[in-house]
Amino acid sequence: YLLNNLKQFHRRIHEAAKSLAALTNVQLLIGYHSEPSMALLHCHIISDDFESQYLKTKKHWLSFTTPFLILPDEIEVLLSGRYAKDIFGQAIRKELQQRKARYMEDQLACYRCRKVQSTMLRLKEHIRACNAKHRAFISARCSASI
Repeated sequence: YLLNNLKQFHRRIHEAAKSLAALTNVQLLIGYHSEPSMALLHCHIISDDFESQYLKTKKHWLSFTTPFLILPDEIEVLLSGRYAKDIFGQAIRKELQQRKARYMEDQLACYRCRKVQSTMLRLKEHIRACNAKHRAFISARCSASI
């Protein structure tokens, strides 16, 4: 029952994201953080240029530009597959904690060319000047997301 409701929610989010993408001419990424920042279930919709005044810290950057951000399809596969009988969520929680440990310690790197920067300010300056094409990981996740 929960999985069906979640799939219906994902369909609606995808429709909204497609409409927004068509209006703004940007690709959108939809996903959930491996460790939610709020108690209530919520998903994020973010443009693939990651140009936002709210992306201020390394933690914010990594939470959207690494697999720490779980795509809706990934959640559905997890809940319908190996974690279908994980009634109390213990096993899936362990996997999500492993994602956090793995990805939230990465370096600040340009999502296009992967050049590492020492601060968010330098990273944002670099991105404005970077002419590299979108990194395959981000592009693949964006197109898979909407």
